[in-house]
Amino acid sequence: MVPIPMVGGCIDTWEASAGPGVLGQPDGKGTTVVARSEKGKMPLTGVTLAQAEVACKNAGKRLCKHDEWAAACRGVPKQEHHDFYCYGDQYQETRCWDWKASDGGKKKATLTGSKADCVSATGAYDLTGNVGELTSGPDIRERRVVRGGTYNMTLHDSACDSKGYLVTQDTTGPDIGFRCCADAK
Repeated sequence: MVPIPMVGGCIDTWEASAGPGVLGQPDGKGTTVVARSEKGKMPLTGVTLAQAEVACKNAGKRLCKHDEWAAACRGVPKQEHHDFYCYGDQYQETRCWDWKASDGGKKKATLTGSKADCVSATGAYDLTGNVGELTSGPDIRERRVVRGGTYNMTLHDSACDSKGYLVTQDTTGPDIGFRCCADAK
């Protein structure tokens, strides 16, 4: 985990991958899988919000709050009306596993940390692109924001503060994952 200086707390260095256990039911019942944060693993996708919350809890952590996630992505204080990506304020095609790098979304998600330059100032990898990440909120029009864009999104959808990818609490997909956070010790 790496610290998030602007808001406190810590965030996993890499997107969650599956440790031991099973996903259980969409409502989180029977979910015994443990979220892991390891380089070179496939992100755990196809999970509901409830399953992601339980997987983080099983790891002794919690799903990241939206402000923690965004602060870890930016690595600098928020600037209003300005896109910011995990690596800076200018979008750079293929620096992260985005639309262009994944051949227009044809290559799907890739291993965590596979793009060495796709790292934030806080030291967290893949906050832009690869798989979008569920957080603990907030909801917009009864839908949850999936943060950071995915392998099949470009430019504004991959920005740290983008709110363009909205899903219901039960939505799953090969491009939706998560990572865990914890309070500072």
